[in-house]
Amino acid sequence: MLLFLAVYAFLNRHNLVVVNEFIFTALAGAWWTFCQAFELMALTLPVKLFWANLLYIGAGLTALAYLMLTLRHTGYDKLLTKRNITVVLFIYALFFFLFFTDSYHGLMRTNFSLDTSAVPFIIEKDYGMLFPLYMLFTYSLNFTTIIILFVMVIKRDFMYRKQAAALLTGVSITAISNLAYILGLSPVNRFEITPALFWFSALIISWGIFGHKLLNVMPIARDMLVERIRSGIIVVDSNDVLVDINGAALQMLELQKAEVVGHKVSNLPSLALNLPAGESGKPIPITYSSAEKEYFYEIKRHPLEDNKGRKAGTLWVIDDITERQRNTAMIVQQEKTLSVMREREKFGRTLHDGLGQMFGYFNTQGQAVREYMLQGEKEKALQHLSDLIAVSREHHHNVREHISEIRGVSVENKSFSAALKQYAAGFVEKYSIPVEINFDKQIPVNFPHDAAGVELIKIIQEALKNVQKHAGTCSVKISFNKKKGFTELSISDNGAGFDPLGYDGKDSYGLSIMRERAAEIGASMEINSQIGKGTRIILLIRDGDVNADRDCR
Repeated sequence: MLLFLAVYAFLNRHNLVVVNEFIFTALAGAWWTFCQAFELMALTLPVKLFWANLLYIGAGLTALAYLMLTLRHTGYDKLLTKRNITVVLFIYALFFFLFFTDSYHGLMRTNFSLDTSAVPFIIEKDYGMLFPLYMLFTYSLNFTTIIILFVMVIKRDFMYRKQAAALLTGVSITAISNLAYILGLSPVNRFEITPALFWFSALIISWGIFGHKLLNVMPIARDMLVERIRSGIIVVDSNDVLVDINGAALQMLELQKAEVVGHKVSNLPSLALNLPAGESGKPIPITYSSAEKEYFYEIKRHPLEDNKGRKAGTLWVIDDITERQRNTAMIVQQEKTLSVMREREKFGRTLHDGLGQMFGYFNTQGQAVREYMLQGEKEKALQHLSDLIAVSREHHHNVREHISEIRGVSVENKSFSAALKQYAAGFVEKYSIPVEINFDKQIPVNFPHDAAGVELIKIIQEALKNVQKHAGTCSVKISFNKKKGFTELSISDNGAGFDPLGYDGKDSYGLSIMRERAAEIGASMEINSQIGKGTRIILLIRDGDVNADRDCR
């Protein structure tokens, strides 16, 4: 059985941990058992002494191998330095040398004789003065191993407690049986039965290996990796049984480990609700409400496979994004507030340019009409009054138009293209200026997202307003062309044009407002115009955040 376990570990060495130490332990125990069997079968004293001496090699190295296996499994492998192992092996080599040379000094055993009173024949002997040192050294290793494993059994979680218990049982069987024989307390005093009990030790260790993945995980490494990270970790096997969960996940979902480990997820409604199905590796937002407040988590599902590519289970990784969500909501609110302030500033500019000048003109003209009436110049007064009425009508029309522009054309419930064409149709009907709109076939159906769409509509409105005021008789062409990495918006007319170098931005806010709106959506703006040759405004809109569910056609 020990050789079978050693071969199994060797053949699966690439998929297991602590393999070398385990193989060492299994081979040392097998050596001990092998030598004990041949000692019992021997019929002469020299042959029995030969196998008895070789037996001590297996017995001593078994204690060392169990300790090495335990230190590696529990994460104390920093003690397994070449220096420490060399020192222990050197001490054992001295003891083994003394065993093989007993006939010359009797320091380990003496007064040998062959007891043939029963079968099997056994060696009668007395222990020498240095034999207690060998026992003390060997059992210091055994008891260190037992103490470490016992601490693991009482402190480790449920899953790894059984692993530690399997190792603890295996080493305890051999250590206690051998000690009982040496002290004369064994129920079978004629010969040592420790090797015969290795079958039970091997059976327990096999249960740990195949039933609880004894060689598949080092608990201390698992704690360092899984328990110390902030993300929640949940492991579900192929049978939908929750086999592991770390402290972060327990805290996030307000669970108790004893209530969930070893249970089917489908039998845990509160947990199953928070483990939604989804694409592997794709973050899925979930909301968890407790008695105190609401939490926002992002959960990812990762399938687990064995070395043959078969499904072994599922790994869930949960990240707490509550603070990020709150910060995002705060940023959105601040952006909305800032947007409102910007719109108020733009509105104030318009009022200053439009209504302020209008009321100033009304005041001046009104005073002129009053003076003409007092002077009896009725004709002049009527002329100024007619001019005042005409200007009043024009400004009334401009105010209504401005209010319409402030309201804009909503793209919330219609595509961007439809909203743009609706506004252009109204512009053509009102001012009889032809407007042609073209979309490149390469323009993606998700262009643009709502926020950019609103700003682009307003930029185009401002451009058409400038055409109506300054370009004279002309036509307008609006085109969207897909370029590498960005989309080009071109607004061109064949009207009067102007000299861009002579424009200082002080007399009108129209172009500066357009530039501000372009900057808000991360676009660059260029103005090309010549007097008598029309004007072309070009916006370069970088590819980026779009709403994939909206069709701009």
